[in-house]
Amino acid sequence: MGLIAAVANRHTTFQRFPFPDESLYRDNQAQQPADLHARLDSCATSYLTNLGHVDAPTRDALAETILGIESLIRPGYAPLNGHLLVWLRFANLVAYAAAAPLGH
Repeated sequence: MGLIAAVANRHTTFQRFPFPDESLYRDNQAQQPADLHARLDSCATSYLTNLGHVDAPTRDALAETILGIESLIRPGYAPLNGHLLVWLRFANLVAYAAAAPLGH
């Protein structure tokens, strides 16, 4: 239950974390952060709703979301990175928790 509690705690923080200002990303990226945020929220919600049990489509969506977040991160200082790195840490926690065996 420790990982489920950790994901639940970080999910609450993720949902409260301010969304990045649209001026921080290029025009061709305008919808991508919103989509990634929604997918990560959906994956975390599925993990929590099913008490750590994650189906293959959710695992695949989570892996794609992580790759999508990573693709937007820029080397060095970039204002958008402040948001994306928080999302990436949370996504990696959910992925780790989803892959961990559940104690019975």
